[in-house]
Amino acid sequence: MITGLPPVPTSIPIPAPEPVREAPAVRLPVQEPPKDAPAPEPPPAADAPPRGTVALSIGIHDATGQVFLQLVDARTREILRSVPPQEVLEFRAALSRSLGLFLDTVA
Repeated sequence: MITGLPPVPTSIPIPAPEPVREAPAVRLPVQEPPKDAPAPEPPPAADAPPRGTVALSIGIHDATGQVFLQLVDARTREILRSVPPQEVLEFRAALSRSLGLFLDTVA
């Protein structure tokens, strides 16, 4: 036993929590649009194609079996965006093929 140290208290007093005070309610004036005014449209994104020219295509990647989405230009049938990107799907397919070279059994 070490001597010369002050005794360690067995219980530490914990102060009572302070009561929670609610903040006063603040009312902001609400300006209602006129009833005959049309609803404002959100601004278009900078790289967004014109409305009505995009189609959504849903598919399943053959090598991975993963579902993907494509935004396709309705007139030219050009793929504008793919989610996940095709490069990611091809990487996953290549990765699963290469795992077969190292592992020959599945747990």
